[in-house]
Amino acid sequence: MKFSTLTTLTISSILGLSSIVETYGEQVVQDFRNLLKKRTRKPRMHKTEIIADLQSQLSVADSQLSASSAKIAALEANVTASMNKISTLETKVAACTVRPSVLPTKAPTPRPSTVTVYPVNPFALMGYTHTAIRGWILQMQEDCMASVSSYLNQSQMSKTIQTVQTLIKLINTHMQHENDGFFIAVDNKFNCTAKNQGYRDEHVGDVAEQSVLNNFTNMLSSPNISLSGTYAVCAEMYHYASDHEAHMVHEETYLAPLTTQFSSLSRPSVVRQIIMTNFNTTYDFFAATALTQLVKRSNVTYVGTYLTALKRVLTPGEYLQVLPSIINATGSIWPSLALRGLNSTSSGTYTIADDQYLPAGIFNSTSSCV
Repeated sequence: MKFSTLTTLTISSILGLSSIVETYGEQVVQDFRNLLKKRTRKPRMHKTEIIADLQSQLSVADSQLSASSAKIAALEANVTASMNKISTLETKVAACTVRPSVLPTKAPTPRPSTVTVYPVNPFALMGYTHTAIRGWILQMQEDCMASVSSYLNQSQMSKTIQTVQTLIKLINTHMQHENDGFFIAVDNKFNCTAKNQGYRDEHVGDVAEQSVLNNFTNMLSSPNISLSGTYAVCAEMYHYASDHEAHMVHEETYLAPLTTQFSSLSRPSVVRQIIMTNFNTTYDFFAATALTQLVKRSNVTYVGTYLTALKRVLTPGEYLQVLPSIINATGSIWPSLALRGLNSTSSGTYTIADDQYLPAGIFNSTSSCV
């Protein structure tokens, strides 16, 4: 190869390499510039701005510290209160705990065979009669709805009719106690309160409603009564129940507070006069019927209170007269009642000495109020 040719090739190669280097160098420079653009720095803050920023961050930290301190203080207070309660409980437990040094050699004292009976206001007899009436009203409603459920079941229909008759007889016996006894005493002692409240007029209205109730109830004895007719009977029962409840609440509102204004010594004689208006003809039924619902819907304490009040206003002979009905009506709870002394007439009955405390003229039926 000639020298000139070799020289020409060499120069061409150098020029090509120079072009490559130049191109690559430009690319490197461009990449470096791009890198500088990506790594832009935040502008420098002035000294005053730096101090303000630090103060702001310090203020936030102080607030958070204060909140945490308050929470810690609240927790410490709760812990202290809990510790005080524990200390109090430990003191009580220590006071109640008995740690005998030796085992007791004496047998424990047997439980008493009788229950302490506290004095009972004889007027409780009147109040618990309202409780018994409410029980029979509820019984009437339950029986009627059972008649609807077992439609045309003559046995259930007859049971419902019997319940209504029992309820009405109980109410009428109680209303006689009030009309011929209680209202007279209240009017003479408390300025015609019973008359002014219209209680006797409410009794007249109650008897009229009983007549309507009986007419509806007797429909249940018909073998052809419709289901809608049975519902109508129940509706009338609920109507009567609502009206009689309103009457009892009216009496309790004004009369119950007055009973406490009779002296404790006079109460047995006053209540005795009230129930003696029909004792010989109805009281055996009255006591047993009232007890049936008291036993069913209350407890032995209420029943015991009722019987204690009853016993207090009856002589030993009169109490023994109704005792068989009482035992029969109370059933399984009678042994508990007997522990209260209700199986004996040795104490707690009415005596002739109680007569002296009957307020003079209180049962005068010719007064202007009656």
